[in-house]
Amino acid sequence: MNGLNWQHHWRQTSWRDPAEQVTSRLTHSIESVRLPVQASIGHWSSGVQDLLTQPIADWLQAHPLFEQAIDHPLLTLGLLFVVLLLLSGLIQAIARLTEQIWLGILRSPVLLIQWLFAIGGGWLRRKPPAQPMLTPKQQHLTVMLQK
Repeated sequence: MNGLNWQHHWRQTSWRDPAEQVTSRLTHSIESVRLPVQASIGHWSSGVQDLLTQPIADWLQAHPLFEQAIDHPLLTLGLLFVVLLLLSGLIQAIARLTEQIWLGILRSPVLLIQWLFAIGGGWLRRKPPAQPMLTPKQQHLTVMLQK
């Protein structure tokens, strides 16, 4: 610094308030630290962002159907609604089937007892076989054999 500039600089800094000088120096120090830290945070956050988004981007590239679903949200919502309706119908059908199976299992002892009584009752009420019509000569022979 030549003499003229040094005196000019001394006059500017000497007439300043000491608090203003401290504030100026702190601001300068903070700015000199803030910029590299901000750059490193920006670099770090972009690295984290890449780390989190890259697997998702790779998966979407491997499954183009899902990528199209993201690109066309209204169509996706319509298809999702139809799929939910179909799934609810399937769940209702499964519920009815299991209900019928349980009712059949619980009714089976009663039905078995009814079936056994029906067979037993029919066997007890069975009539003897009807005698065929015999001619008088055959009737006479039958009577003689019975004696």
